[in-house]
Amino acid sequence: MTNTRLVRSDRRALSATPAGFVTSAADREALRGLWATIDLAPIGICHFDINGHFLLVNQRLCDILGYSRKQLLDRTFQEISFTDDLPGCVAVLTRLVTGDIPTFNHVKRFVRADDSVVWTRISVSPVRDDKGELAFFTGIAEDVTEEHRTAVARGEAEERLRVALEASRTGTFRWDLRTNELAWDANLDALFGLAREQTVHTLDEFLALVHPDDRSRVAAACKLCARDGAGFDEEFRVTRADGAERWLCDKGQVFMDSGGRPLYMTGACIDVTGHRRIELDLRTAAQERERLLTLEQDARRHAEEATALRDEVLGIVAHDLRNPVHSILMSASAMLEPGVTSDQRRRHIGIIRRTARGMDRLIRDLLDVRRLEAGTLEVRMDIVDVTGLINETVEGFESEAQSRGLTLACDLGIGLPPVLGDHDRLVQVLSNLIGNALKFTPRGGHVGVHAHHVGSHVEISVTDDGPGIPPRTLARVFDRFWQADRRSPSGAGLGLAIARGIVDAHGGHIWVESIVDHGSAFRFTVPCVPPEHRFRAIDATHPAAPPPDADRAL
Repeated sequence: MTNTRLVRSDRRALSATPAGFVTSAADREALRGLWATIDLAPIGICHFDINGHFLLVNQRLCDILGYSRKQLLDRTFQEISFTDDLPGCVAVLTRLVTGDIPTFNHVKRFVRADDSVVWTRISVSPVRDDKGELAFFTGIAEDVTEEHRTAVARGEAEERLRVALEASRTGTFRWDLRTNELAWDANLDALFGLAREQTVHTLDEFLALVHPDDRSRVAAACKLCARDGAGFDEEFRVTRADGAERWLCDKGQVFMDSGGRPLYMTGACIDVTGHRRIELDLRTAAQERERLLTLEQDARRHAEEATALRDEVLGIVAHDLRNPVHSILMSASAMLEPGVTSDQRRRHIGIIRRTARGMDRLIRDLLDVRRLEAGTLEVRMDIVDVTGLINETVEGFESEAQSRGLTLACDLGIGLPPVLGDHDRLVQVLSNLIGNALKFTPRGGHVGVHAHHVGSHVEISVTDDGPGIPPRTLARVFDRFWQADRRSPSGAGLGLAIARGIVDAHGGHIWVESIVDHGSAFRFTVPCVPPEHRFRAIDATHPAAPPPDADRAL
């Protein structure tokens, strides 16, 4: 730097120096060295007078403001100040002149020669002469444009983050792992249903807000974070002050010191109650679909089984009808043959009658099943003598038992009370049970009929020492068309289903007990006649309820 470049400032600056201060060449050389140092300084330096005219400027200030040295020395700082910032600067300079403040530090804008705006951090101080009068101002300027842009960008980013957090209802927190102190924002208070003055400050206060069923799990996860620096990722419930239960998802990251020790954890928390409900609804819907699918598959399987069973039984029924019809035709044809004697004719008539009765029983069974399915099977209720009914029925099977080599015996309680029921229908039930017992008990076996008074009912049972029924088929013995042995079917398999329908219509219950190779016991109950009604007849018709598994197979 030459004396020519600093001539203007040289004269004005010297006016502020003590008289005779610059008296030698050495002093002048020292002054030039000082100015050279100022000119090369990395910050902008200037002197300006009370009117704002620049007296001295260094190169760095020229670079900051975008003017040459000559342009600046011909201008005032007011001319290049950003308009909005100027009033404040003038007011502060006035206070500097009056001595109200010793110095002034401020961030202000200047308009560069190319009309761009530069942000500066300035420091202005007054310089006074020996008499204390203001000589000039010294100013230091630093370009903080990039710093300002960074601050603006940071502020905008923080504002965007704040808006995003509020819009998404995301709460943030910071947990000091050394002091156990918690700091969180208003959004987190809202998630926990807390007023701002109720905000928590420690981990223990936070855990107290967690649902009791989730608290131990969350506490264990926090302990792991504090001990090992593990990340935090938990979903838990909180019960708010208004009683509402909400699900929160909390995620946090632990930061370590240089020695690898956990310092603090920062994280965010959101309400996932809606997601949880959707997941629950989806799981419920999936379970319902699975249930319906299982029901549909079971229904299809049962329908297929019912269809197969129906076809099989129809074949049996057709066989059972075809054989009797064939017997009737053969006997009728034989009666028409010439030379048939009276004894032969009577024998053929007997065959026709017995065969017709068998066909009639089968047809009546089919009709009874149909009535049961439709709920129209009628039972005519009356007072029935149980002892007489059982003896009458057993007598009808004595000859068959003898022909099969079986013992048929009765064991009836003494003084059995009368029951309320349909005599003929009860005979039908008991006959079916005795007939089955005789049919499946091997020669030399025993079949027993028992009756006992049990509470408000009479329990009637038919026992045998036959082969018994396997456990896997016990639940199906009262199904329509069920056969104990499908390899050698006997009958249409309708008797037990009809028996159950009749017993149900009487308000009783029928069941079976069986042990393989030890026999079976079929039992049913019939309600006793109330004592006040035992001496007057009751004649009422009651439709029998359809069996629970009625599926219109016929």
